[in-house]
Amino acid sequence: MDKKVVLFCAFLTLVFSCSNSPNNNNGGEPGGEPGGNEPGGNNNNEPGIYFPGELKTQAINSRYNEWKNIYYRTIEQERELNQETETNKSSFENEAEGSARIRFDKDNNCQVNGESLDGVCTVSEGIGYGMLITFFQGKEEDFRRLWKYSKFHQIAAGTDHLMNWKLRTFVYGPNKDGAGSATDADLDVATALILGYRKWGDQEMLNNALQIAKDIYNLEIRDNNKLIMPGNTPMWKNADSYNPSYFSPVAFRLFAEYDSERDWNSVLNANYEWLENISANGNLVPDWTDANGVPKAPPNGSAPATYRQYNFESVRVPWRLAWDQAWYNEPRAKTILIRFADFVIDQTGGNPANISNRYNYSKEGSQPNKTSNSLAHQVSLCATGLASPDYIDWLNACNNIVADTQITGYSYFHHILQLMYGQLINGMYVKP
Repeated sequence: MDKKVVLFCAFLTLVFSCSNSPNNNNGGEPGGEPGGNEPGGNNNNEPGIYFPGELKTQAINSRYNEWKNIYYRTIEQERELNQETETNKSSFENEAEGSARIRFDKDNNCQVNGESLDGVCTVSEGIGYGMLITFFQGKEEDFRRLWKYSKFHQIAAGTDHLMNWKLRTFVYGPNKDGAGSATDADLDVATALILGYRKWGDQEMLNNALQIAKDIYNLEIRDNNKLIMPGNTPMWKNADSYNPSYFSPVAFRLFAEYDSERDWNSVLNANYEWLENISANGNLVPDWTDANGVPKAPPNGSAPATYRQYNFESVRVPWRLAWDQAWYNEPRAKTILIRFADFVIDQTGGNPANISNRYNYSKEGSQPNKTSNSLAHQVSLCATGLASPDYIDWLNACNNIVADTQITGYSYFHHILQLMYGQLINGMYVKP
């Protein structure tokens, strides 16, 4: 069958399923309003992104249930698990009733500042991801519980509305938490709240989103170049250090729509210019760079050997770009994604099972040898194929990995990315 026919059928299937399926309550058109007069749109009546030939929404629904059973933990469940231990009982002294968290802990090895937290901690990143996942899954109660956890820890962090980056379970204290914010988490929480407001009409969601957005602008956006600082602590404010995967164009577009007091379009454009410079000068993008887009190790010592590579930071970049292209038909996102897709398809011979667990940014020299299968890298680079109808064979092969790989065991980062990318690739990112 001709590729264009397959694509047209896939698009019609998505429109029908989004309008009539009981499993998708988001409403609206797939990928937003293709070709409309949205910011960054090209107004040429082409869809923002191109889906695989078969949309596996039922499989993603199953992956959500698997993921939730492992990682989504309510305060009631936490109490039940800890009910035999008086010490753990007392840890709910400052509890947030009715809230839920996303587990980051496993086998009692979770630590903050070298101190064991008895296996019970959460990262703000997971709350942001979890709120977006539950939103696109249409699970309002699950969403609201995570939002309540977020609000509880916004208060815990101090005078602003930014959570600390690592948190004890349902309690907080200045000596227990990972001090300082993580900007990507703050962006995702605020984005999820604006989307929640648009879907469910809760004004408090919008109010909280704008509180967070104001603090992001004042505390996490650098004044002179409008680039995104990774957090609000002096370490980040004093460092020429930036993370490409923190750039969330959809967040800045939504902020601009609801917050006219701050120049969010300048932030959007400055970061696109910076990311384009990085993309045009290397393979994929590295985990960390300076303001000129040159790879540079971050000051927190988190990536001394891998900051030059497309690794466990960069794997969020295709998600954020494809989302922007889907909703706003952004040509800058498309250009970068097509570069990524051409590179990875060439490297793998068109077989997504051959995706490596890391890639060098520099175009000089050979790529690192693949040492293992990395689900995070696979689902990430699979999504680059959403940019063009030329990659439908790639997407079809990829979706067998993204949608059909069961979520079992424990692998927080790989599983949460699998679910986010699975929702995006299978048409569940419907613009409210």
